[in-house]
Amino acid sequence: FVFTIDRQGRINTSNQATVASQDRKIKIFLNGVIYNHNGDQLVEGFYLHGVDYINKVEGSFIIFLIDGTGFYILTDKVNSKKAFYACVDNVWHVSNDIDALPRDKCQLSLDGIASYLANGFMLNDLTLFREIKSTKLARVYGYKNGELFSYPYWEFTFSNPPYSADQYDKYQQELESLLIQSVKRCYAAVSAASLSLSAGHDSRTILGILHDKIKAPNISCFSYALEELPGKDTDAALSKKLAEQCGYPHQTIRSYQGNLVDHLKNNAREGKCLSNFCGELDAWHHLAAAGQFSDVFVGDECFGRIDLKLGSKRDILASVSITDAAGIRGMKSFISKEIYTQM
Repeated sequence: FVFTIDRQGRINTSNQATVASQDRKIKIFLNGVIYNHNGDQLVEGFYLHGVDYINKVEGSFIIFLIDGTGFYILTDKVNSKKAFYACVDNVWHVSNDIDALPRDKCQLSLDGIASYLANGFMLNDLTLFREIKSTKLARVYGYKNGELFSYPYWEFTFSNPPYSADQYDKYQQELESLLIQSVKRCYAAVSAASLSLSAGHDSRTILGILHDKIKAPNISCFSYALEELPGKDTDAALSKKLAEQCGYPHQTIRSYQGNLVDHLKNNAREGKCLSNFCGELDAWHHLAAAGQFSDVFVGDECFGRIDLKLGSKRDILASVSITDAAGIRGMKSFISKEIYTQM
């Protein structure tokens, strides 16, 4: 989706709305999936309650909402999808594809470059371009008086209640219930799903929920491997065994086809310096070409074993591999002195 807003506040787009109210007052442009609403329910909610109805919406999405003459960008609670915006020549440009913005009229962002070189991804709202910003999680972005404003519609906080064995059991049961409900509503919203399966705790948990708790019949599994025939103790071999135990079909896909130059170019072209380097990109190309699945379940390293000692913010972030500009020191000899100093 691509939108422009001129200095008179006129909203222009050539895209068709995903869903809209009969009088066209509400137009919703959806990139992603909504778990707890269908299109009609979504339209009715925004029509009756306005933009703050986003508090009731669960999913993995970016929503562009036109409400009469108002324009809004709505992000989900984990920032699983992003939108990008920039004001160039007094015109606001907005899209979920950074390539659709006028990058040729923008300056490179040294902060963005430093963030990517140090961490492998962009922090906060940074991109490679000074004028182009990315959206943050759980926020409403709106246009008013020639400017984009934003405010959070949901925030989370941590507490440290007194510990007891009873509370531990309670929280364990609550976490189990939340995980099951999360996988259940994701599965209900898709048509042909697959599971990226490894022998790790995260994807095995998803496999167990799909098989034992949901009794999901339409699941396929795949794993990555560097070799055509992975060894018996590799992740791919163990994953195949796990899938077979659940009665699900499994395939092993080569993660890397051997062309390093193409691999680097494809990561730059498709990652756009917004995401980590993907070592399995060749496997994702294979999956895309096959067109077998509408959606893929992927585990994440949410339950790692990291003991954090109290210290400075820098020390805490460094313990989870997030560094400031000092992270580029090892590249000093490859960067001009002037640019390095500015970074």
